[in-house]
Amino acid sequence: MGKISSWAQLLHKNVLPLYGIAHDFGHFPSLVTPWVNEGSLNDYIASHHLSLRSKLDLAKQVVAGLGYLHAHSVVHGDLTGLNILVDRQGRAQLSDFGVMSLLAEIPTLAQPSGGTRSAVRWTDPRLFEMREGEINPCIPTEQTDIYSFGSILLQVRCIISS
Repeated sequence: MGKISSWAQLLHKNVLPLYGIAHDFGHFPSLVTPWVNEGSLNDYIASHHLSLRSKLDLAKQVVAGLGYLHAHSVVHGDLTGLNILVDRQGRAQLSDFGVMSLLAEIPTLAQPSGGTRSAVRWTDPRLFEMREGEINPCIPTEQTDIYSFGSILLQVRCIISS
């Protein structure tokens, strides 16, 4: 289980730790992580009266976590404000990175169809371009993660303005 064991080995304050996998919660396995009290970045910003400086600090934390993943050759591949969780101390933590490819490693799980993505709005459009001879062009990269981060910044700006 390469990617699952890789995630379990990662240790950074802005990356949600993975403790393991539970198979006793229905048809699909569940990833076991710490409970994060404040919810997603979207919910946290919308429900707290944060200064612009605090919001930018959260963005810097996301960059730190993403930089750590990339330094360890891990591509998030599904970066959205919903996959960034905020803990009780107000610290942003990246979660659910590479979940589709992680789930594909579990032999008893029915495989999702190729190219399935849950965050189309935040996804670099180049991931949807078909080139002649390609079977599945939807392979996320560090560059597509950066595109998604830019989309999150635009979303945070909208939340800041409202």
